[in-house]
Amino acid sequence: SDSSLRTGRSSRSDLSTAKSSRFGKGDASSRSSDFGDKVAAGDGYEKLSSLHESLVDALASSAELQPLHVDVRNDSYWYNMRARMGPKKHAALIVKHNDHIQRWESFIFKMKLREEDMEMAPKKSLVGNHKTKWAAYKAAEAAARERDANPAKNKKLADILHPDKILSTHFRILVVSEKFHQMSLIERHSLVYQELTRAMGFNIVPDTDPLCIHNESQPSKPVDWKAGLGRCAPTKLKFATVFGPAVCALDVFRFLLPQDHTPLHLMVDTRTPSQWRPDLYKPALSERLGTGHHDLRALQIKVAAKPKSHQSRVKKLTTVVTHEMLHQLELE
Repeated sequence: SDSSLRTGRSSRSDLSTAKSSRFGKGDASSRSSDFGDKVAAGDGYEKLSSLHESLVDALASSAELQPLHVDVRNDSYWYNMRARMGPKKHAALIVKHNDHIQRWESFIFKMKLREEDMEMAPKKSLVGNHKTKWAAYKAAEAAARERDANPAKNKKLADILHPDKILSTHFRILVVSEKFHQMSLIERHSLVYQELTRAMGFNIVPDTDPLCIHNESQPSKPVDWKAGLGRCAPTKLKFATVFGPAVCALDVFRFLLPQDHTPLHLMVDTRTPSQWRPDLYKPALSERLGTGHHDLRALQIKVAAKPKSHQSRVKKLTTVVTHEMLHQLELE
């Protein structure tokens, strides 16, 4: 029999298009107070978790960013399934030809109970049989998307799913704003993170008894150093260094941490309007200057908008100066 195994992230591009909740100027959305928000975006129905809603509101209502478009996608279930199954089995699309029925069969891996110890483990599962090899691959990709899909995007499941039960660990964020002109990639991400910490962040907790920090005597009870990790002020300090309420209230000591202390991964993509939709927005003249636009592979930047080489600029400057000198000689 003819068999083939295709691995990699072939279904990732198709999957990412099916996992989005778009917000921005001109985007239609409907909200409900029952068990969270239910959004009817351009790609379908979705119920948002409290963290997802906070991210959208913080970015869309930012006076500093003034975003033209904000897109927040919850990819938590895709990454959770990949971590449980392993990258190889998660991305595997198996197609082989069955000589008995003369049709192509497609398989993917799913989490099922293992008979030996009755624990959940990845197991190869039959998707179906098809007339052509191409149809078998398409069916396997569709089954993989359904396996990794967010249940909050399924209307039947979302009606009985509480927002607090929605997995919220990985978010893909797209912010489009004119404020990103003449900014490098690090400066853009710093601006977005600053707005998120301003709207959703917390300050570190000041020291209740600063004198105990520098006391060399051993405490009577063992200290739990993991208690309040990420929220407390530093304890290994120099002499006479104290983190009081005034110091802890500074913006530099704000941090972004969910209330339930779950790991949070934000994949931020910041673009100018011309980088987002080059067919609708023309590149501004300021895009010729920023340090983030000197790369030849910059996103959606036309050749005419990129800075010219040093030789071209010097040659043009020499030509202009020569013409000016000749003009002055003619006048004399």
